[in-house]
Amino acid sequence: MLAQAQPGALDSLLGALKGAKDDSNKVLLLNEVSAAYMRSEPLKGRDHALQALALAEKLNYLKGIVLSNNSLGAIAHNQGNYPRALEYQLNALPYAEKLSDPALHTKILGDIALVYYSQRELEKANEYNFKALDIARQAGSQGLTANILNSIGNIYTDQEKFGQALKYHFLALEMRGGNKQGMAVSYNNISRVYQRQQQYDSALNYVMEANRLAIEAGHRNLTARTYSNIGALYVAMKNYGKAIHYAQKALETSKKTNHLNLLKDSYSILAEAYENLGDHARAFDAYKKYIAVRDSMYNEENTRKATQVQMQYEFDKKEAERKAEQDKRDAIAQKERQRQEVIIYGVSAGLALVLLLALFILKGYREKKKANSEIMLQKQIIEEKQKEILDSIRYAKRIQVSRMPTESYINRSLQRLFKRS
Repeated sequence: MLAQAQPGALDSLLGALKGAKDDSNKVLLLNEVSAAYMRSEPLKGRDHALQALALAEKLNYLKGIVLSNNSLGAIAHNQGNYPRALEYQLNALPYAEKLSDPALHTKILGDIALVYYSQRELEKANEYNFKALDIARQAGSQGLTANILNSIGNIYTDQEKFGQALKYHFLALEMRGGNKQGMAVSYNNISRVYQRQQQYDSALNYVMEANRLAIEAGHRNLTARTYSNIGALYVAMKNYGKAIHYAQKALETSKKTNHLNLLKDSYSILAEAYENLGDHARAFDAYKKYIAVRDSMYNEENTRKATQVQMQYEFDKKEAERKAEQDKRDAIAQKERQRQEVIIYGVSAGLALVLLLALFILKGYREKKKANSEIMLQKQIIEEKQKEILDSIRYAKRIQVSRMPTESYINRSLQRLFKRS
């Protein structure tokens, strides 16, 4: 999930947002503001994330689309609306896959796994954890890899696959690279596995190391959690005096951060330890405080659910507005497409007519050319016939002339006749 801004930073972010242009930087600012509001005022957080998403989509800013969906998913997850949270995270995933950002890609996959984990769909959760693990390893990021290995180990613990759980928690520990907070988390998780197997000595050794590292890292909630776990272990080991000692330390640390869940666990350990020691007055007092914190959490849960209903109403309203706007844009686009189609059909029809006319002219030209060729051929045939006839006449005349007596022959013949008479 997105990290939340420090309280003092919110005013600065809001100030920067006022003069921001509608660009990618504004998308990032809106998401930072959303993260700052995420737990304290989720409706405001959701509104800023929706603004970020709308602007990112308008700009086709892929990273902004991923971050905005992730913000909305985180808010829905915090409000217990897991189906909505999953919808947003899955919306972010295809855009994250297009980016060359393995950290962001693994984050989305990890957050999808977290939603499935919250719904107790453990197999599905680890399916996405392993996808994230492949990407983190390919990117060569030890920090990312360790966090994912840790998540896989926790799911195996819940499935009571303790051998697999220890394997992945120790792999995560190797990847911590001297990070005290990360090492404390791994040691605490390893202790949890041993505790589930009732191997209390091993569990105690690892949680003690986790406690030391959490203190050195200065992480109060993690320190309180390790104190609480130590107290619970000593109750299981029937060492109630030490259980009370560490439960009180957990209580003191939890009060500094007002972490209700840790406060509740601390009072529960104290009540059980005092009861087993026979100190019923203190046990009853601790139990009453446990009930008070539990009821406070219950009231907070009711408020959270009411907020969730309000958020759902506001979300549906905004979604309807977005859909109406999108329908309007789609209608305009459809009209433009229809206009383009009319133009295309008109131009196509004109071209078709021109082509038909060209074909008609070409056909006429070919027919005329063919007729001219036939006329020329007929003319040539007639001329040849005429020549043949003239040649025949001339030939006949020559023959006729050759057979007729010459004029001198006729004169001689006449003279002879006259002499005889």
